[in-house]
Amino acid sequence: MTIKLDHIAILTTSLEKCIDQLPVGFSPQEIEIQPAEGTREQYVSTLSADGPALLLLEPIQPGPYQTALEKRGPGLHHLGCTTDSLDEAVAHFSTTGLLLHPVSLKSYTRDTVWLCRPGVPYLIELYRVPSEIKQPEVEVLIELPRADSACEQCNQHVPGVVVRASDGSVVKVSIDARSVSIRP
Repeated sequence: MTIKLDHIAILTTSLEKCIDQLPVGFSPQEIEIQPAEGTREQYVSTLSADGPALLLLEPIQPGPYQTALEKRGPGLHHLGCTTDSLDEAVAHFSTTGLLLHPVSLKSYTRDTVWLCRPGVPYLIELYRVPSEIKQPEVEVLIELPRADSACEQCNQHVPGVVVRASDGSVVKVSIDARSVSIRP
């Protein structure tokens, strides 16, 4: 079983505000409207060929993302991961203390699950892809504002990803030592 970080989802009040903060080399894709999710979404390619993309999410109508924004505010929403074996990956994540989110009862049949845990300030979206996954050799560091020491336990969840608390007011993502700071 292989688990690969595919994207880092940042919940924001404005896609445009976030895009304006991106350094050279981070390439925003087209904005997509996702009516079923109630969001405007924009993927941002990073400088690393094997690294994850950023996914900027702006709620535009009531739904799970609007609720998350109202409850937790802007910031890291989830880590999107791919796997070649959903059942084995769920078993792996259960050993790290993560639990299946109730929405997974419906999404499991579509080869997608959501994992959560009280005290962990983000979700993990895990979906199976039918092809073989190559584990990239990239290092990802995510620094979260307003997070607490619970972030320490997050480091065992996704291979190659370190999450830690910061004193600042921005989400900082470093991929292979190239950084972007976003004030969501």
